[in-house]
Amino acid sequence: MIIILLLAVLFLSQHPLFEERGREVYSRTSEFINKIKLFFNQQILSRIIGEVEQRKENVSEGLEFQTQATLQGAGDIFQRIKNFFISTIKSAIN
Repeated sequence: MIIILLLAVLFLSQHPLFEERGREVYSRTSEFINKIKLFFNQQILSRIIGEVEQRKENVSEGLEFQTQATLQGAGDIFQRIKNFFISTIKSAIN
């Protein structure tokens, strides 16, 4: 709807008979679009940003937990490999 309105305004603004009327409609349309942008920024975007910030904290905490668990798991694996080689060497010596 808005696209059709803008195309009509553009067409009419180029025609000499409708030039003034086209500019008037274009200015009204611009005001309407500015009101939509303002509403979007105040109502919708602020809610989205708040939700993103809240979820960002949750994701950061989960990521930190997973990183610590992975590092601990990797440490356990290296300790097991080390113990395996030590026991293998001890049994080879005896």
